[in-house]
Amino acid sequence: MLQTAFWYYLLIAPHVLLVGVLIVLCSRKHYREHPIFFAYVVYELAEFSVVLYMVFSDSISVDRYWRLNALLIAGSGFFRFGVIYELYSHVSKNYPSLENFCKFLFRGLSTILLFISVSLIALVWPGRMHELTRFVTYVLDRGVNILQVGLILGLFGIAIFFSLSWRKHVFGITLGFGFYLSVQLIATAVQTQWGFVHLFDYVTMAAYHVSVLIWLYYMLIREEATDQTLGPKLQAMPEHADIAAWNSELERLLHHK
Repeated sequence: MLQTAFWYYLLIAPHVLLVGVLIVLCSRKHYREHPIFFAYVVYELAEFSVVLYMVFSDSISVDRYWRLNALLIAGSGFFRFGVIYELYSHVSKNYPSLENFCKFLFRGLSTILLFISVSLIALVWPGRMHELTRFVTYVLDRGVNILQVGLILGLFGIAIFFSLSWRKHVFGITLGFGFYLSVQLIATAVQTQWGFVHLFDYVTMAAYHVSVLIWLYYMLIREEATDQTLGPKLQAMPEHADIAAWNSELERLLHHK
């Protein structure tokens, strides 16, 4: 009984908090800066209503539930790629050449990570149609997570290398995604190898809960506070001239013939 109550809490509570994230996005007009993240939040809430219907509906069989769930997971993964691309643009948007470099790096990392993901997927392709639902749910999700965790790490790497400052809500969105996707990657990797482990349902749901709390916290704190960075060594704001120099050098390299 307690286990069931905890499962329903982890299912419902993050989405109640996500409504709060949506309200803050609208009230502080962050949806103008983050239209893809705004669309992702709306999608997640719509997805939650569908999942809730499937959970309580007697007309939805277990097999049909997993098929629909696989489609919903695919949609969520698609939106996350858009959000990550949006984050790459935001971190460097004040420096056009650095922004172009970030977009180039995003495409390059995507290509490399996609090759790695496809290779891993090919190694565990089930070969039997009755295993396809499990394959889509865990293995393809694992491949997407590899791509997205790699891109998030690349984004943090760019910020560290160029000593870029973060706007509070941009850092919060990135940190929330990074935490959730890392936990989900571990969970899907384990379940791909060992089969379904019910405990990891709770782990990934709890991780999503924490990520939504991170988003809400960083959306609510005042933007005028000291810029959030990646650790004590990066708390000092970099000299504008230093970043401008990097930007100029990148512009020269990107346009060099």
